[in-house]
Amino acid sequence: MVQEGLRSVRGAAAPPFTAGPYTWANTTTSTVPASTTPWLMFDLFSNSPTAPARNGALNVTLNRYIAMTTWDGNADCALKVQCNNQIACPAGQRSTAIAYQARAYADCTKVVGVEGNSRVNVGVTCPTVYGINHTVEIYGTVATVMYGLYMDMRNEGAAPTTSAALFVNNSNASLGTAVGAALMVSKGSVNLGFDYLIDSLSADCINTAVLRVYDDGDVCNDTVSTGSFASAAGYLTVVVGTATRYIHLSSAKPT
Repeated sequence: MVQEGLRSVRGAAAPPFTAGPYTWANTTTSTVPASTTPWLMFDLFSNSPTAPARNGALNVTLNRYIAMTTWDGNADCALKVQCNNQIACPAGQRSTAIAYQARAYADCTKVVGVEGNSRVNVGVTCPTVYGINHTVEIYGTVATVMYGLYMDMRNEGAAPTTSAALFVNNSNASLGTAVGAALMVSKGSVNLGFDYLIDSLSADCINTAVLRVYDDGDVCNDTVSTGSFASAAGYLTVVVGTATRYIHLSSAKPT
């Protein structure tokens, strides 16, 4: 089945699937999609006052049959989106664009642009779990910047009580264990890794301090202590402006 575009309307469902696979495709001379005209569009309303559409306007479930006893090592994929730039001139493309807007009809309690979950159930053993696994691959030439994760913060309203471009939280309630690290870096065996762990790019992007930590009296202690650097054990290298500086370390904990 080949069809140029498929659009559902309010109150009417798209034609049901009777046999697969189905293929929707347009030709190279088609004008769909163009500008703001989508190729596949669902315009739906969730009107129940007591039962929100918690399972999504579009729900895709992929199940691997329990009786299967072999596996070729490739992970299943419930939804795959790929966008290819095959035009004969410079162009920009996005594989996915997800947005949630709090419109000016009434106040809301929470806005989440993207929400995901990686879960291993009780009784299941899994050696590796990733919340997000994203790979940036460059085999051509990138002239300006390359970011693995780009966060653009735009707060044009009143300042919230707490704000951060990246917030990491350990919400484990059943085991009193700590996560290994809030930030961990590594590298491959044939590259040089990273020049800096943290790099501030502009002159006025840090207003108060480089680091703020909670004073727990043990790991971070701001009370008067005794001791010296007689037990010097190393240093940390930092760059302030263009000057390289060193923070001395001691093997003896102050008292």
